[in-house]
Amino acid sequence: MGSANEQNSVIVTVAAGTPGYLDPQYETTHTLTKESDIYSFGVVLFEVLCGKLCCTYGNGRLQQNLVRTWIESYRKKNLNDIIFKSSTIQPMEQNALEIFSDIAYGCLNESREDRPGMAEVVTELESALESQELVENQEFKGDCEMISVVECLDSAPSRIHQRGRRCKSR
Repeated sequence: MGSANEQNSVIVTVAAGTPGYLDPQYETTHTLTKESDIYSFGVVLFEVLCGKLCCTYGNGRLQQNLVRTWIESYRKKNLNDIIFKSSTIQPMEQNALEIFSDIAYGCLNESREDRPGMAEVVTELESALESQELVENQEFKGDCEMISVVECLDSAPSRIHQRGRRCKSR
């Protein structure tokens, strides 16, 4: 075993993984690295973005691996063809979508050296979240007033937004 904080550590095991999540370079190197985990996390990010698992199965066999489709859609700037859409969930703000999809795509680089580190992934995801929250907060700005925590606890009938704002019913 290697420490999680080491610059270069390799744990050699018999790799077993779900198709679609396994680093494509494993087939040629037979080595898993921290960058392999970054690849797998990128697949999970695209699953969140698209609202679908990366692989579909039928008769106990792999039928379709969507990772290549997602990569091509990103490259062709056709994210609207693959992202999850719902009539009950607000769509992702455009800047947040771009930041989120950029980092997810970066995680799927063929070259391990070109993949971002996890610290960069976290920073970019936080940036995407801040961008999304900024837009959501702007939507409430016109019909919300700041209230104290005590008022918040005492005002069960009114609609309370998560950041301590009383909002008009929509």
